Amino acid sequence: MSTMAWGLFAALSLIWGASFACIEIGLETYDPLTLAWLRVSVAALCLMPFWYFFTKLPSPLMIMGMMLLGLGNNVIPFGLIAYGQTGLTSSFASLLNATVPLFGIIYAHFLTKDEPFHKKKLIGILIGFLGLLLALWENITIKSTSIIYALAVLLAANSYAVSTVLAKRLPTGFLNIAFFQVLGASFILTPFCISGLWEYGLSVGSRGFWAIVVLGSVGTALAYVLFFMILTLSGAVNLMLVTLMVPAVALVIGITLLGEDVSLYQLSGLFTIILGLLIIDGKILPRKLLPMRKC
Repeated sequence: MSTMAWGLFAALSLIWGASFACIEIGLETYDPLTLAWLRVSVAALCLMPFWYFFTKLPSPLMIMGMMLLGLGNNVIPFGLIAYGQTGLTSSFASLLNATVPLFGIIYAHFLTKDEPFHKKKLIGILIGFLGLLLALWENITIKSTSIIYALAVLLAANSYAVSTVLAKRLPTGFLNIAFFQVLGASFILTPFCISGLWEYGLSVGSRGFWAIVVLGSVGTALAYVLFFMILTLSGAVNLMLVTLMVPAVALVIGITLLGEDVSLYQLSGLFTIILGLLIIDGKILPRKLLPMRKC
């Protein structure tokens, strides 16, 4: 990846790592579905003026496609991750979410022509997956966590992976995609969240409300602008690798702000994940493992 892409990559990792802590705090006030609706609605309000002044109105068919993307890239994963975090710590949920590239590299191979599968990707993904197993080693028991919550986050990771691959096929600017997908997600979720809003209200005085404001404006609106910029610069598979860095950020925030525990297994796993990331980016293994190009 280019230097600019790496800078955006680091910023997005920090933002999404912090987002898991915001979800954890938001769940103190709202149920998972209402939290997801508030998140995308705040994001849509933040992106609207930038979209209005800096982009052109796309075709109705393109708008429909981008709004439907919000189903797979917002509604499903946001709801499932929030549900998963009702039974998991924020750092554990972020570690499970790091499986996005594992699924995404398979989807990209079959759904795109410009991101072929090769040996370096295989080795890097396998090492990243090994790191994930190391980090989760003490948690892979029925006694220590619920398999249902873990499966919810893994399903969210699959939804992210498919949506990211498909998003690259939309021939429009990143501001258009970012705005219309969260707007579409807000419309989709509204009928299901009316009762939740009636029960909870906005709860403006709670820290859960302000956590969601930060989650929607920074963790969603700004994050998706960076997300689609990286997608344009570096491709879907490299973009999904950001999820391998997010657990490191989420772990630090979970320890310092939420009082979560960390083990030697988790730290070892994070270093192994970073090693896999560097291999996929082509910084470590020799060039002979790269696919040969015909002259």
